[in-house]
Amino acid sequence: VEHQYTHKFKVTVVRAEKVTKGSTLGDFLDTPDPYVELFIPTTPESRKRTRHIDNDVNPIWNETFEFILDPNQENTLELTLMDANYVMDETLGTASFSIAKLKVGQPEVVPFLIGK
Repeated sequence: VEHQYTHKFKVTVVRAEKVTKGSTLGDFLDTPDPYVELFIPTTPESRKRTRHIDNDVNPIWNETFEFILDPNQENTLELTLMDANYVMDETLGTASFSIAKLKVGQPEVVPFLIGK
């Protein structure tokens, strides 16, 4: 029997500021309804998301998510800022982060600049 070691990785999506669709006219006609998708390709249950917040350019989520990581993998957190729509949701921007930069057991605040 071989033992597989794992790490529990918690992510809290706190907030976003100045969310935009990329144009003044687009924002005027339809204020964004933002949410965040989190994806770590190397994990089981690899995709999670916040709730969407209607008509808010400065949403506050304060939602925490948990992933189980294999420390022998190159784990990367991919974030996608989305705009919820009735027909089809729209991608507003993406960012990624190598989890290997973090120290085990030490909470860290990591701000992301999300762009298209």
